Amino acid sequence: MLSTVELFVRLFRGRGDARGSWSGPAIREPLTPEHFATHLHSASADDWFGTYNVIGTLCSWGCVDIDVDDLPLAQNIWSALAFKGITSWVEQTTRGYHVWVFPEQPLIDASIMRRALTAACQAVGYSPKEVFPKQTAVSSGGLGNFVRLPYNGYWSDGEHVPRMMVAHTQYLTAQRGDPLPRLLFTMNETRAPTLTLARVAELVREPARTIRVDVGGDVEDVVTRLGGLPYIVWRDGPLPGSDRSTTLVHLARLCAEQDLPPADTAAVVASADRRWGKDFLDRGATGEAIIQRIISKAYG
Repeated sequence: MLSTVELFVRLFRGRGDARGSWSGPAIREPLTPEHFATHLHSASADDWFGTYNVIGTLCSWGCVDIDVDDLPLAQNIWSALAFKGITSWVEQTTRGYHVWVFPEQPLIDASIMRRALTAACQAVGYSPKEVFPKQTAVSSGGLGNFVRLPYNGYWSDGEHVPRMMVAHTQYLTAQRGDPLPRLLFTMNETRAPTLTLARVAELVREPARTIRVDVGGDVEDVVTRLGGLPYIVWRDGPLPGSDRSTTLVHLARLCAEQDLPPADTAAVVASADRRWGKDFLDRGATGEAIIQRIISKAYG
């Protein structure tokens, strides 16, 4: 019989060379079962983490992030998946819900998982802000995006209430205690068949992305979180004698290397362009096309 930690690892493992800290930055070091055990037992957010689910072009799990308090929406997505024969699990997060799907194979084509979850969202009329995997491929040196894991501090002492699976299962884990091992065993035993996921994925063909360039007030927050060289380039602009367009391409590539989504990178590049005293967006469609080309160069 597998231990609770072993069951938990089998469900939520991803890349073995990094994890996402609870506060956001990546921690690039080997991910071990001890990290998962500490996540379940510690009362400190310093010990909680998330996993990156994309390895090359494959992924280890899928997740729809609902960033609002809308349990009926999460239940509808669960129902849409169940209708097609895919078992999913609803987790209550700090601000909303996650709908998790675990494939029967350790790794599945990331495009299949992403499109299958997108199909379920489309079936209930929901346009998701985030479906994980967010990328269908991660380049060498990249990590993609992580999701914070549930049951953080489940067996810790004190008043902390962990994030837990809450809906559409016979295991409504509203309190900490013994149900967790039984729940994790059931989750491992009811994984989604790969063939079923592939059939549902065929219902969706994600359109080629037309990146909407939106320079909002949160752009500076984005580049500040990126930190390091991307922030310095965005803040200071081209070096003396450097070409402006080349520097914008360089900034876009720095953002891409840190796995910033293309739409966010487009906003950062447009913001930098405006910040440096010239505004492509003043040219309307022509300016947007210029930014599109810069993003295309950065992401290939």
